[in-house]
Amino acid sequence: MIVYCVRRDQLRDEDIGRYISFGIDILKDGKPLRVIKDVSPNEKELRKLVSLLNKLQPSLIHIDDIIDDFIN
Repeated sequence: MIVYCVRRDQLRDEDIGRYISFGIDILKDGKPLRVIKDVSPNEKELRKLVSLLNKLQPSLIHIDDIIDDFIN
């Protein structure tokens, strides 16, 4: 089973300096499969997306498109 988790990262940008952003850890059978950093600065909205991902269990080949749709 695939499990999606919200991750919190402190990142650095040349123009704006340090900032907090949230991303997604993707686990399969408890082992890291993929890390997607810097998806959104809005933890609450990202948690909603992660909840849907865990509920609907989309194929991993669609994750990039799903995140692109979420961002845009």
